[in-house]
Amino acid sequence: MVAKKQEETTLAWQEENLAWEARWQEENLDFHNRWQREDITQEEVQDQADQEHRAKLLTLEWEQIQVLQEQNVIQGQAVQAMNDDHQTPSSLGLGGFVHSCCCLVPVPCPADPLVTAYCSAGGPLLALERNPPCPSAERSPWPGPCPRSAIARLGPGLLLTLAPHGHGAGAAWNDTITGR
Repeated sequence: MVAKKQEETTLAWQEENLAWEARWQEENLDFHNRWQREDITQEEVQDQADQEHRAKLLTLEWEQIQVLQEQNVIQGQAVQAMNDDHQTPSSLGLGGFVHSCCCLVPVPCPADPLVTAYCSAGGPLLALERNPPCPSAERSPWPGPCPRSAIARLGPGLLLTLAPHGHGAGAAWNDTITGR
């Protein structure tokens, strides 16, 4: 009897194991199928997003080509105007640009006594030295040349000061010009 009962228990365990294994295989197959469907769906979504991105990129490239063509037409017209001896803003050059800016925005001599003395002494028309000499060395608080600034005198009472690192007179005006 014990052997018969043990045999029945063993058969029951085997049947239960087979049932669990079949259920596990079905669940695994369902999971695999769902994963493949989701993967395909995600790939389709990604492909659609890629196509939309490519379409936007092609549109932007086309717009860039049109803008470049328009720029070429404008440049061609400017060259033609220069060839016809017409004054255009592009033919004025840097000197004309600086002159027009200085004429439009007059800058009085700064309050710095050294620069004011230099300006009133009738300094050179254009002094673009890295360390210009001080106008009066005996009154100068600095032992050597003036601090890093270059002074350009463009007319009576009109002074342009270029300061390489934002130091010196006129640095705020230069910062507004350079955007610093």
